[in-house]
Amino acid sequence: MKNIMPVVHLNGTSKNLLRHSYKGILNAARELRYAWDRAELHPRDYYMLTQGEKDQAAADLLSRRAAIEDIVNYAEEVLEHLDGGQEFRCKDGSQEQMKAGPTTIPADHDRHMEQVAEFMSGCVGQPVTKQMVDHIKSGVTSILEGGKELATRRREVADRTFEEYDFGPFKVTDSDGWTIDGKYWSRKVYGNTEEGRSWASFGVEFVDNSTEVRATWCQG
Repeated sequence: MKNIMPVVHLNGTSKNLLRHSYKGILNAARELRYAWDRAELHPRDYYMLTQGEKDQAAADLLSRRAAIEDIVNYAEEVLEHLDGGQEFRCKDGSQEQMKAGPTTIPADHDRHMEQVAEFMSGCVGQPVTKQMVDHIKSGVTSILEGGKELATRRREVADRTFEEYDFGPFKVTDSDGWTIDGKYWSRKVYGNTEEGRSWASFGVEFVDNSTEVRATWCQG
């Protein structure tokens, strides 16, 4: 069954708050999954029960483990959805979600550009002209396509930097998706140290309008 994703709009919860909330859910669910997989759950604990009760206990344990995994998967899906959408103000003041990515041109792009031109013409007191619409459309398209190219290339660089980073004695076993704040890309990583299970924040800072990495960090 397809999960229904939240939609960011003016009268709803902000994207940043939604992302923060679901990252908290994801982190907690992953920790629960980690604890569950390392718990001492053994058939011997049901030795004195009937076979039917043993079978029911085994089914219950599997069902609860699957429920944890379902929460992890759902939180990851919501975060991917939020990272892949962009708020877009429509003529009526509402906001629509651009489903295909933060720099994807929507199917009704021409209609939105006409609305933008109409709004601008009202501000300057001049009628809407085809030249005005075409000019705005060209500029917005250029910005969107340029941003898409930079974001895609930065993701490739961030992924490669993460894979090649020397975490030392910290053995990474899992990580969240990227949280993007302009030129700063960060993610929470999980792993093991000599003291036991731990987590840290890994980040990449890019040079403005570039894929060149200015700095990296790992704090935890």
